[in-house]
Amino acid sequence: MNPRTIRWQACVNLALLSALALFASPIAVLWLVVPALLWALLLNVTFALALGDRGRPDRRSHGDRWVVRYLGFGLVLPLCLSGALLFVDYNPNLSVWDFSVAETSAMLIAVAALFVLILSSSLIDWYYIRPRIDGVVCSPPCRSSGSDTWKGPTRWWFLHRGLATLAYMGFAFVIALIIMIMLVREHPAVAGVIGGVGGLAGLLLIFAGSYRAQLPTVAKFVLSPAFCLGDDLSYEAHKWDGRGFVLHVAVPVTKLVPLGDDGHPAGPRFIERKNSDLEESDLVSRRTVACAEVCAGLNPECAVDSRRHDCRGRYLIL
Repeated sequence: MNPRTIRWQACVNLALLSALALFASPIAVLWLVVPALLWALLLNVTFALALGDRGRPDRRSHGDRWVVRYLGFGLVLPLCLSGALLFVDYNPNLSVWDFSVAETSAMLIAVAALFVLILSSSLIDWYYIRPRIDGVVCSPPCRSSGSDTWKGPTRWWFLHRGLATLAYMGFAFVIALIIMIMLVREHPAVAGVIGGVGGLAGLLLIFAGSYRAQLPTVAKFVLSPAFCLGDDLSYEAHKWDGRGFVLHVAVPVTKLVPLGDDGHPAGPRFIERKNSDLEESDLVSRRTVACAEVCAGLNPECAVDSRRHDCRGRYLIL
């Protein structure tokens, strides 16, 4: 997760929320944006409190400034637009194709809600996960693995990525339901051929097959992680084995930095393994030793040895 990812998500939110305000429901924009902004504020304050007076490296400060700007045009601008439309008593009345006004509005709300949730999930990465794994607010996992410190962040990372996947599945079923209602009313023969809501939802979820398949494993890892961020993890299965530093966890894969027999980086920059494959493997977790004396570059974004500026306590990070 980096500011560039949040940038494109903010651009999509700007377009969708503006369309929602102009063509469907300005009040719906308020209901979506205000909780998202409060969530962003809470995460920002939590980050500020965890940071204390440690100061931030230049790269992190630069990223923080851009993330706030992206939130400004991705969420605040549509909020101002919807407020202005409500002030002038604007009443949109748009219908598309054979969809009714209510169905069109419902689809716009569903799409906008999905991307607001995706942006909110990315903010967890930026304000909670990244400051920890990059060594901004604490010792990074490459230097403090082997303890329970990283069990919580590992669970949170799996949890919010799993919830984002569930949100997309819910979005697919809502859109499928709206389309099916229209087809039953306007084109009953077509509705019968498609196979109902389940058939439509299946088409919308066809590109998320690997994500859906990994959800049971992710749920198990949320309750009891088989490994944690920062572990030196050896894995052995019937067809493959290996050893790697646990850099990132997500749905559907975990990102590992390959390690040699001496526990130091060896091979490509990183590899990805499906969580279900790791669950079925024989796993051995060790304390990472590669960065014990000098940084081995396991995490390219690690800032633990970077020069820090603006070392003062605050309640907001801007």
